[in-house]
Amino acid sequence: MGLCALSPASSATVLSCPGIQRGQVRIELYDIKRTKFVTAHSSKVYCLALSLDGKRLATASEKGTLVRIYDTQDAQLLHELRRGAEYAKISSLAFSPEYNWLAVASDKTTIHVFALADQAKAHAMSPQPLPGASHGTDSSEDMSQSTPQNQKTAWPGFMKGILPKYFSSEWSFAQFRLPESKTETAHVVAFGSTPNTFYVACGDGSFYVCSFDPEVGGECKQDAFHKILKDEGEDD
Repeated sequence: MGLCALSPASSATVLSCPGIQRGQVRIELYDIKRTKFVTAHSSKVYCLALSLDGKRLATASEKGTLVRIYDTQDAQLLHELRRGAEYAKISSLAFSPEYNWLAVASDKTTIHVFALADQAKAHAMSPQPLPGASHGTDSSEDMSQSTPQNQKTAWPGFMKGILPKYFSSEWSFAQFRLPESKTETAHVVAFGSTPNTFYVACGDGSFYVCSFDPEVGGECKQDAFHKILKDEGEDD
């Protein structure tokens, strides 16, 4: 499957695509002529997305239970986000323009929005590059079993080594639930210029405009709905 993500910013030309090894992602930093490799998942990479400035990379595997976010400059794992426990085909990943939210769409009927702001700010204040990740072509260690440096969890430190990793992942901040009829339909999600608002386009021609409370989260509000494609049998 052809899979590629390109940063649209003119200030940074960054390209990401699957590497040769299973679960590996290749990051091309063209402006500084540097190539990095990240072992993001233990299974095949299924979906990729770069932030507008090319500084953040989101990855999902064919299992679709976890989404991981990396700093493209030093290949450091910033977030491990849990979509759910059941396998799913993640069809779309989207960063907000301010890089403080990530929306995730799959073949399930729930669109997830994850909060990234706190961890991103902490990382910017005290970055810690991986050993050997400052020059040339780098290959990071297997990140699939590591823990994000700035990840915040509700569990005490002494419990992290006891509880399964399922409980230490970051869960979605807000959710938008599509009708059950959309289960087998591919969905694409994107943010626009309006704060705390995102858009969902479904394979059957349905288009949703959704918003969420940045303080409370929870269930998203459907602000608008449009049907771009008509069903079979409908008049033009």
